[in-house]
Amino acid sequence: MTRRASFPLFAAVAALPMKPLMVAPLLAEAGTETRPSLPRRRVRVAPDGDVQTLSEAARMARDGDLVEVTAGDYRGDVAVWRQHDLIVRGIGDRPSLTANGASAEGKAIFVVRGDNVRMENLAFFGARVRDRNGAGIRLEKGRLEVVGCHFEGNENGILTNNDETIELAVDRALARGRFTRDLAQPGATALSTRAAGDAVLEELDACAFSRRP
Repeated sequence: MTRRASFPLFAAVAALPMKPLMVAPLLAEAGTETRPSLPRRRVRVAPDGDVQTLSEAARMARDGDLVEVTAGDYRGDVAVWRQHDLIVRGIGDRPSLTANGASAEGKAIFVVRGDNVRMENLAFFGARVRDRNGAGIRLEKGRLEVVGCHFEGNENGILTNNDETIELAVDRALARGRFTRDLAQPGATALSTRAAGDAVLEELDACAFSRRP
């Protein structure tokens, strides 16, 4: 069942200039890809594998690839994803992506610029930047699905750009932190959208946002 964004949004959405968010009906059954695809090339990331870091995987991935991330603690391993029709999927126990002081382009653990990107079963920890709006995921363009991911200790869990063409779908996500309306003060927001046009928050399904004392 889709949870519409009618709960107190101060714990989930930052108070930035935007039009009111509207939650549209689900376009696809939860847990399924939104577009049919040909067989995908697989890129496997593992601490003991040929590709050992997410940053390396992001450099070598192509449009339509499936990036599989094995369980482990990937510290300071940040990346910019420019590919289209891409899936980045944690395999087995949820891999931990810990910022450890690093950020992609001074913005986030992951910066996403491709269209129709899907992030699954990943945990994002401790994103903090000089501008105090560090994110687990920074969505700058296109459509992003976030499925079964965990966000904790980030200044923002997911932060979008001011672009009316952006689409964001969140399914089975958990965010924990010290939420606040004012990004200029210590704290964090679970989900922050900076929309110039219609809602970028397209789907919000079976998610939990919790405030810590």
